[in-house]
Amino acid sequence: MKIELIDLYTDDGLEGLNLSFGLHGVSLLLDPQELMSGSILRALAGLNKTLAGKILIDGMPIDEYRIGSDWHHNFGYIFAEGIMLANLSLSENIFLPLRWRTPSISQAECDKLAAPWLQLFGVDMDLNIRPADVKPSILKFLSYTRSLILKPKYLLIDSPYYQLNKMERKIMFDALSQLRKTHKMLIASSDDDFAGGFSDELVEL
Repeated sequence: MKIELIDLYTDDGLEGLNLSFGLHGVSLLLDPQELMSGSILRALAGLNKTLAGKILIDGMPIDEYRIGSDWHHNFGYIFAEGIMLANLSLSENIFLPLRWRTPSISQAECDKLAAPWLQLFGVDMDLNIRPADVKPSILKFLSYTRSLILKPKYLLIDSPYYQLNKMERKIMFDALSQLRKTHKMLIASSDDDFAGGFSDELVEL
């Protein structure tokens, strides 16, 4: 997959950006000042507003590509923060997109889908509590589970180390090292850990 941003302006800070890169394995948007990479991911996910310019996916305008490619099934966007709805339990938050997509799915099926991802991130806890009672880092791990149970082919990952301590960063790095074997990833980060041997393509901003 080839992604092209042409003279792109967005409402969250991109100004006349021209950029071209591939997404064939793991691509890293290395952004030391953390000024643009998150906005690029949001533009691809349709979470900010394009004011001018265009985004092409394999030469096709992104809006047309989304219509013809089952975009929302193939792409999973993961926020830098573990964003959860405060009035729902952790379990309800994790399975909300899945239940919206598959209303008839049982709780047992949901739990079965989530189990390997919870294990990958080392989360073993009561999921019936509210987000306010949980560390931000745990919410972040749960947000990865929420995306992964939808079985996306591509992961758009914003700032994987944000809100994590040293031990939690190792958990995240080990988890992404496993995920890179099965998923294509576009990572926005200022951390050199994801450069070098981890990423297949390095895009310096």
